[in-house]
Parts: sequence; C-alpha cells; structure tokens
Amino acid sequence: MTNEFDEEYSQKQLVRIRILVHKYRDFITLAILAAFFIIFPLFEDTHFGNLLMIILVNMFLLAGLFSISDKPRQLVIGALLAAPLFLIGWIWYFLPSKGADVSLLIVFILFLTYILLLIVRRILLAREVTRFEISRAIMVYIIIGMIFGMIYMLMEYLSSGSFMISSGKITLSALFYFSFVALSTTGFGDIYAVAPLARSVVIIEMLIGVMYMAVLIGLLINAFRVNLLDKQ
Repeated sequence: MTNEFDEEYSQKQLVRIRILVHKYRDFITLAILAAFFIIFPLFEDTHFGNLLMIILVNMFLLAGLFSISDKPRQLVIGALLAAPLFLIGWIWYFLPSKGADVSLLIVFILFLTYILLLIVRRILLAREVTRFEISRAIMVYIIIGMIFGMIYMLMEYLSSGSFMISSGKITLSALFYFSFVALSTTGFGDIYAVAPLARSVVIIEMLIGVMYMAVLIGLLINAFRVNLLDKQ
C-alpha cells in the first residue's frame, strides 16, 4: 500500500514539474541564452570553453525544440534543423577545423532563424501582453544579436580582415559584443567593419534594431491597450 502511494505521489510530482516546465519554457530558453553570453566569453580561449559552448548549444537546442513543441509540424522542422547542428557541434569539438567552424556557424544560424520566426509569429498573434510575451520579445532581441554575430564571424572566416579591433583579436564573443553594439546603434568604435559587404550587413542590423523597437514593441503596447479597453 505504501509503495503504491509513493508511486502515485511521484507520478503527480512529475506531472506538476512537466506542467511548470512547459509553462515557463520561454523563461528557461531565455536563461540559457543569458548564460551563454555571461559564461562563454570567460572561457572562450580554453579547451573547457569549447566544451562549455557545445553544452550550452545543446541545451538551447532542447529548450528551443520544447518551446515550439505545440505543433508537430513545427517540431519536426525544428528537429531536422537541430540534428545536423548537434552532429556538427560534436565534430567541431573533437575534430576542430576551419570547415567545421564554418559548418557549425551556418547550421546554427539556420536553426536560430527558424526559432526566431516562430517566436515573432507568436508575439504578433498575441491578444494580450503578459510576462510571457515580454520574455519572448527580449528573446527575439537576443537571438537577432546572436544571428548577426555569427554572420560576422562567418564573414571573417571566409574573408579575413572584414572587421578590425583596436585591441585583442577577433573572436566570436568579440563579434557578439559588436553585434549588440550595432543592434542598439550605440557605436563605441573599438570594433568596426572594414569590408564593404561587412558594412552593408552592419547597416542592415542597425535598421533592424531601430525597426524592432519601433514596430514590434509598438505592437505589444497596442495589444496591451486593446486588452485594457476590453476589460473596461
């Protein structure tokens, strides 16, 4: 009798945990993204940093797939994009090479872009503004910065000297930093684009940053006002 009670209690606890994880899945994904930017740059130039990057990427894969698990079709497409990313990530870790670097960046950009489009679609379809929509809006901003940072790293691999830095060397974390500087149109000047194509991409990111704040945040505010009027 006691064993049956314990088993039933354990099953209920698992169900509660599953419900909580599903409810707060966007916050979990956001936390993983934040961890990536806080922890990875500290260990980027070490062997442990490479392992840490793969672990964080795999965690983001799982969180991203779970975030779009409401519709089977979206989950299948996401899994098809995640599978090569998972495989190439471990190949990059055990057999590092320029080809592996380029391949990893390309498949990660594709996966992030797909997740980004789905999150934006959810935000646009939102009828009211909740903490979940706000977390998704923050997530979109971070993913945009990540995508462009990886595009810059890809450009640097394919055409060395596309970017210049006042001190240190061009690394992925340095270009992530530059990407968010460009996205927020801050412009510190310690890293700058040199190649014409790189400058064009930077301009595109700056325009996206301005339009994001003006359009997407505007839509969230409008949805909040509509919801407020409906309640009145």
